[in-house]
Amino acid sequence: MHLERIDPDGRGRFAFLAYDQGLEHGPEDFRGNPEALSPRFVLDLAHAHGYTAVVLQQGPALATRDLHPDVLRLIKLNGKAGIAKGDPYSPLLCPVEYAVKALRAVAVGYTLYPGSEHEGRMFAEFAEVVRQAQAFGVPAVAWVYPRGKAVQNDTAPEVVAYAARIAYELGADIAKVKWSGTLDSFRWVCESAADTKVVLSGGVLTEDPREFLDVVDKVMKAGGAGVAVGRNVWQRPRADAAAISREIIARVRA
Repeated sequence: MHLERIDPDGRGRFAFLAYDQGLEHGPEDFRGNPEALSPRFVLDLAHAHGYTAVVLQQGPALATRDLHPDVLRLIKLNGKAGIAKGDPYSPLLCPVEYAVKALRAVAVGYTLYPGSEHEGRMFAEFAEVVRQAQAFGVPAVAWVYPRGKAVQNDTAPEVVAYAARIAYELGADIAKVKWSGTLDSFRWVCESAADTKVVLSGGVLTEDPREFLDVVDKVMKAGGAGVAVGRNVWQRPRADAAAISREIIARVRA
């Protein structure tokens, strides 16, 4: 795997600060902390606390190309709005070549929705993303969220393990998946992914930071490679976001 640019010490530990929710969820995600409406907020945090990379869609990446150039960018290649309901399809919006050459991507990401009636189109698109990412020498990260009418419980351990395996089967270097509920079940999730690294999807804001940090501890003990966290950081005021960032980084890099 070609992870050297985001894993310089070779330990396989990652703390991604995700900021792709503006497209997926809309501006309501920022209402509690309006300062986070600007990507400067997350880039400042990443610069101060040493996150592996910040996850950005094309627009915020374009707007901040010259801000904190030391902060690595993971460019999200596909996306959809949260307005339409039904089985989801998230189309490719940004080619790998443009992400690397114009947006300084050191890694690229793509969301898959297994269980959707459109899963075949997304699998095919991501398989091509993997081939292009290998050609440009950047890792491919798969967000894998089982969803659609066929999915009754997207955090059931067997469903999350299947999600991790799908990422491996399609050639992802890293899989981002949801918490399966227990340390033992998440260990099986990580084992199911074989050589693909598994990181936790941060999910919704927890009122008590300790609740989220406890899950991070269990993920790392289960063999996880880290976290990709967004709302549990930048939905908090700057001082609180900095405090939880320090705790997350310490746990991932312990």
